[in-house]
Amino acid sequence: MEVSMVRQSLILLYSLIIGCGLGMVYDIIRIHRVMLGVEYAHRTVRMLKTIRLPLIDARKRPPSPLRRKIRAGMRLCRDGIIFVQDIMFFVFAGVVVTVFIYHANYGQIRWFALFGLMVGFFVYYNTLGRIVMLCSEFIAFFIRAMLSYVWYFIYVPAIYSARMIRRFFSWIFTLICCGVRSILHRLSSLYWSKRLRQETLSGAIEGFLGD
Repeated sequence: MEVSMVRQSLILLYSLIIGCGLGMVYDIIRIHRVMLGVEYAHRTVRMLKTIRLPLIDARKRPPSPLRRKIRAGMRLCRDGIIFVQDIMFFVFAGVVVTVFIYHANYGQIRWFALFGLMVGFFVYYNTLGRIVMLCSEFIAFFIRAMLSYVWYFIYVPAIYSARMIRRFFSWIFTLICCGVRSILHRLSSLYWSKRLRQETLSGAIEGFLGD
């Protein structure tokens, strides 16, 4: 089936637009990966990460073996998520391209349509996509910095205060229990000494000394 030049031009234009749209969808996935800790090695972001944050970096300690194992498990989980995301994206892209070719050219594959899809994707990826990822890494860096400050100056003091309050009330409870036990012990001692004195007096009255 012959396709007019106008229709070919429209197919090429739509394929470019769809390629850019697929690049946007992939950027959404990459932004999610940035929040998971994936780095795309932008020079400016690498320079930001070398800056020592005030009051926070001075308090950092080498990670313990347990924390290293937790981080290794989180990296493994992150790699699994990335693998699943890639598969889902390629399946989604395949469905979109198939539907586009079916409706635009009656199911016939044209080289210029595939070429337009690839060009649209890579043009977006290397132009606007770079700006989007740079902004997303900046945002992720500032979010992590703010969370670090929240952790060190709000959450940690709150946990420390809660532990001190718990220890204080535990000490008060222990003190009260010891006081109650001491009082009960004294009352018991008084009771038994009084009873023993009464028994001694009654025995003396009855003549247990041999009178």
